Amino acid sequence: MRVIVYLHANIRTGANLVMLRHAGHLARRGHDVLVVFKHRFFDRALDDPRLAALFLDELDEGARAADAVLTNFTENVYDFPEFPARVHGMFRHGDERRVYNQLYDTHVFDCLIDMPFREKLHWWAVNDTLAAPVRAAGGVCWVLPNGVDVARFAAAQSSLPPATGLRVLVEGPVASAFKRVEPTIAMLRQIDGIEIVHMAADDSRPREPVAHALGAVAHDDVAAVYAGCDLIVKLSDGIESFSLPVLEQFAAGGTAVISAFPGHEQYVVDGGNALVVDLASPFAKAREAVLALRDDPARLARLRAAARETVARFDWQDVCDRFADQLEQAVGGSPALPARLALLESYRPCYQETLARWAQSRDPAPPSPPPPAAESPRRSWLSTQFRRK
Repeated sequence: MRVIVYLHANIRTGANLVMLRHAGHLARRGHDVLVVFKHRFFDRALDDPRLAALFLDELDEGARAADAVLTNFTENVYDFPEFPARVHGMFRHGDERRVYNQLYDTHVFDCLIDMPFREKLHWWAVNDTLAAPVRAAGGVCWVLPNGVDVARFAAAQSSLPPATGLRVLVEGPVASAFKRVEPTIAMLRQIDGIEIVHMAADDSRPREPVAHALGAVAHDDVAAVYAGCDLIVKLSDGIESFSLPVLEQFAAGGTAVISAFPGHEQYVVDGGNALVVDLASPFAKAREAVLALRDDPARLARLRAAARETVARFDWQDVCDRFADQLEQAVGGSPALPARLALLESYRPCYQETLARWAQSRDPAPPSPPPPAAESPRRSWLSTQFRRK
């Protein structure tokens, strides 16, 4: 079958990495897979040689037909009417309503995010919490968790020097407020006898000093970082849906202290393979949890052993096989003619205009430049950097 994986941009997010993982697996199973990026924010180069990639404006209209078109972002869902296909699928890696509500303080997209639940789409979600609204609207949604390369992570050797104490990993972009990276590091710096490691896909570094500020680590090299850590502390707020770094830390032989984000129950057992603290106010309890593990090596060892056992049912090979089987089943059970998406066709102009007006409100047009004869009293950063002395 021909499959188009339609992504917003070639940005290294967990959600995109998962989609590309599934795309590569479909290609290995013999399917014709094309990755299409809507926006040119980044180049379109991919690590997997089996996958071809184009920008949307490079894709001929005739090449948009496929057996299945898949995405993971609501903005792209509203483009589905431009892609004739037997199956149009959406993979929910997170709750977009919560993202806009909390990060951007707006409810302007709530209805437009919920509307596709009523459309004739095929749905996947990483946990039952994200599947629930689709099912409540009468849709069918497969729950498919993220995965990890169990054997590779288990065999990884630490790329870090020998630890001087309990080594704690903090992962995530510093600027992503919902990841709560800076407050987590500030809390951990109050604890004696631990060594803090930080890495982030966007190459950011925390403001406060840590033992190892690694920035961006190549995807093939992250297992060696996890292997050098005893645990990960992940205190994201409710926008988190399935923390892949926690699963990866489990696979490398570590445990975790996490906030109780929605869906964590899928693979985290409080007191069994990790420690779970309050979502709203996590820092004091997280500090107590890290102290307890620092001072009780036997308990730390038990949690680490249980965490490694947990990941056996999340091996990427099995997860990707399940997804491919489900997609093949969906295409095989669909009519040969392209699916008609009447609701998306009807609401698409509304979504596009809402998005455009919201974007304009956040980034209004710059003011008119000053007259040539008068120098602006407020010089731009670039003008001052390049002015000759």
